[in-house]
Amino acid sequence: MNDKTPKIVCTLQGRESEQLKLVRRWIGELKGNNRRKAFELMNQVMDIKITNEEAFALLESKQGRAS
Repeated sequence: MNDKTPKIVCTLQGRESEQLKLVRRWIGELKGNNRRKAFELMNQVMDIKITNEEAFALLESKQGRAS
């Protein structure tokens, strides 16, 4: 495929936003060893059943037990 569409590349400068930190943390959790649990908890967050903080605390407690 010969795509001649111009590409736009930008670099973020300055401090990382809280939303970006949150997204990166979820991506890391979803790529981690406990993907299934992370996916379940992320869905609960999106359904407004728990907060992000509660979800991450549950993931950390699961990882602590596995170690």
